[in-house]
Amino acid sequence: MKTQEQKNKAIKKLKAHKKNIPEFSMFGDPNHEAIDAQILVIEEGKDENDIIELWGEEYDEDDTPNHVTQYALEALSWLEGDIELSDLVDED
Repeated sequence: MKTQEQKNKAIKKLKAHKKNIPEFSMFGDPNHEAIDAQILVIEEGKDENDIIELWGEEYDEDDTPNHVTQYALEALSWLEGDIELSDLVDED
């Protein structure tokens, strides 16, 4: 698990990133909602069950990716040490 300092750094970077991207991708994916989900996972220590309960399955019934759930799961992977912060958000 990450220290509070590491979490604070990640949240700060995610909030800054959110200011620099459009609310929706060119495909209509909710970028801002996805980043908000990442922040919530980091702040509150949500687990995979919480994520699925809050935002739904990773893929819809027609195999369409659920953008928000995927981003939330990435934040969980970062919390668990499976990916680097640079995989979650650009590190300047």
